[in-house]
Amino acid sequence: MGRVVQTMGEAHLIGVSTYIGTNKYLVLARDASGHIIMSTTVISDPTAEVGAGFARGCLLIKNNTTTGTKNLYENQGTTTAASFNVIGAVTAAEIGAGAVTSAGLGSSAVIASKIKDASIAVGKLVASTITSAKLATSAVATSRIADSGVNTLKLGASAVTSAKLGSSSVVASKISDASIAVGKLVASTITSAKLATSAIATSRIADSGVNTLKLGASAVTSAKLATSSIVASKLVDSTISTLKIAAGAITSAKLATSGIVASKIVDSGVTTLKINASAVTSAKIGAAAVVASKLASSSVIKAKMKLSTISITVASAATSSRVAALAYSGGTIIGIYPSGDLTTAATKRLKSVAYAGATSAIVLTMKAAVALNANSAAFKVVVIQAS
Repeated sequence: MGRVVQTMGEAHLIGVSTYIGTNKYLVLARDASGHIIMSTTVISDPTAEVGAGFARGCLLIKNNTTTGTKNLYENQGTTTAASFNVIGAVTAAEIGAGAVTSAGLGSSAVIASKIKDASIAVGKLVASTITSAKLATSAVATSRIADSGVNTLKLGASAVTSAKLGSSSVVASKISDASIAVGKLVASTITSAKLATSAIATSRIADSGVNTLKLGASAVTSAKLATSSIVASKLVDSTISTLKIAAGAITSAKLATSGIVASKIVDSGVTTLKINASAVTSAKIGAAAVVASKLASSSVIKAKMKLSTISITVASAATSSRVAALAYSGGTIIGIYPSGDLTTAATKRLKSVAYAGATSAIVLTMKAAVALNANSAAFKVVVIQAS
């Protein structure tokens, strides 16, 4: 129990240090029941004290407050559970209904904990009072957003997802140039109508992507054909006319076996150099086609001649120089043997043998003044006929 010291008419209270829980108090006076009725302390917040031992109405002086701050507290609780309140502070129980007007409130006096949930109506808010910091996460529902109230600046990066877009809501003017990549196109989306004139460059066409159906009539000009690109299988039969063949283009290798028929050879166009050895057979030579000027000297051997023998008998031993012609009606006569002057034997009277073409007769010319021997009246003439 605290002591009282009186000095020159003044009473000095000397308190006793006491702990209530962990809080230290200097008790100056107790009532008859031993409850503290006056004390000092330096704890930071006396209103937080809820311990037992304090009398109702106990005065608690907080003696370490700053100038201008109230420091006298009253226990408005019980002896078993204290509840200190600053003297001069009005409790809710002490305020009548409607007693606190706007004028009675100090600046910033109404803190969040003093406002009843859902009690601030729209009319109580000053314009532009609710800032972003005042809004709870996901607090702004669709119904709270004015139509057309969300502009470009209000949208976060990547905030507009596919699910947020209405059907057909993205019109051409909303798409940035060159922003539609390949992956964004649905298969078969780009029709002919979507392509600009001359829009498909070479690099955009897949290799072998242009088939026959894709080519317009007469679209493939000479300039479009690569060197040696037209192979035989691409030519329609009988489509290469004379005008399409360059001079000297048809070489021997280009001609099929037996490909050149007679009608395709110019008259006198086959020269000696063009004829192979042994190529001209008997069947290739026309009747009477081989004249004497075409035969090489000593080229006609006996095996190649068709010979006919004609026996001629001289009628008498006369010395006349000519004998009547003997008609010959066999094949065509192209030569007679012997011919010329046959004077090797003095006993022979035949001078020459010749063929008269105009009369088709063989003419014998006799030597004069030469008598016939018994065996020289008959002559044999060998006639060479055309075979």
